[in-house]
Amino acid sequence: MLSLPVTISRNRRPDPTPPRPRTQRPKYSP
Repeated sequence: MLSLPVTISRNRRPDPTPPRPRTQRPKYSP
């Protein structure tokens, strides 16, 4: 049954870009 895997693959939409890890960056003060 090739239809089954295809349906699952199509149903599973590619997740959007994963949220970037929150890294503490030094705040540049002018």
